[in-house]
Amino acid sequence: MSFPPFQRHRLAVCSATLLLTSALGLAAGPATAADSPQVKHYQIASSALEDALNQFGREAGILL
Repeated sequence: MSFPPFQRHRLAVCSATLLLTSALGLAAGPATAADSPQVKHYQIASSALEDALNQFGREAGILL
């Protein structure tokens, strides 16, 4: 099968792009649960700002 020069170039570029993106996808490897951030929900009572922030800090284990 013979293609005109511009179509051969387009076919070569498409093939190279497909090959490169496939190789990059394989190199990255599968995503694991450790790669995704964990979501934590907080139950903060409605109160004064200082009290709510203190409760959040205690539940989150951080110092505000």
